[in-house]
Amino acid sequence: MDTWDDYDDGGGAAPQGAEGQQGEELPDLQKPKPKSRRAPAKKRPKLTIEDLEKPSALQDVYENFPKWFAEGYRGKGHEVRDLRRLLELYQRWQPRVFNHCSYNQFEQTLEKMSGAHALKVRQQQQRQREQQREQQQQQQQQWMEAATPAVPVGVHPGSAAMP
Repeated sequence: MDTWDDYDDGGGAAPQGAEGQQGEELPDLQKPKPKSRRAPAKKRPKLTIEDLEKPSALQDVYENFPKWFAEGYRGKGHEVRDLRRLLELYQRWQPRVFNHCSYNQFEQTLEKMSGAHALKVRQQQQRQREQQREQQQQQQQQWMEAATPAVPVGVHPGSAAMP
């Protein structure tokens, strides 16, 4: 009949004091485990909606890209060059927003996030703020035009011919 003593695991003799009351070895669970040589992998930061709400993120695209793009815009017949310039603007912008991945990974992540409800809500809120800002500017312009007296054509504002 086989006993547990017949199955030697090749570990040699048990360390002193590692035997039970009846001379048995302690189970492997109580033996110290060798330390791992590898350090645990660092968690990579993930792109979040909060990252896109920073002033250097979507707000920067909205406010600055039109003027930056207009500086090098060539127009009809130069569409390829213009598109290349626009893509370069996005590639330069990406590290300022999230520099923990390549541009291609950033683009894929952003595309996946574009369907998120929270991002759609924030985009809608941004559009509403912009519409309100434009309406305020139009109202101020109308108020300024209404407050300025009309001057007849050909008459100098300081001349006596004004009514």
